[in-house]
Amino acid sequence: LIAQQGYWVVDGRAAYVMNGGQWEFAVFGHNLTDEKYLNMAFNLQSSFGFLQQIVAPPLTVGVEASFHYD
Repeated sequence: LIAQQGYWVVDGRAAYVMNGGQWEFAVFGHNLTDEKYLNMAFNLQSSFGFLQQIVAPPLTVGVEASFHYD
């Protein structure tokens, strides 16, 4: 009940650094192909009649801005 096929997960990040490394701006993406797969599963059906499946997060994208100081 909790078996699944093999899968690939593609993540990516691109950043631009300026002012000698003081500022960094980036865009990122996790699970870029929006792959559906189980992150965790418990099969307790024989004991408690319970099957728990936790699906991994879907496609996620975002931006980052960082300021580095000494």
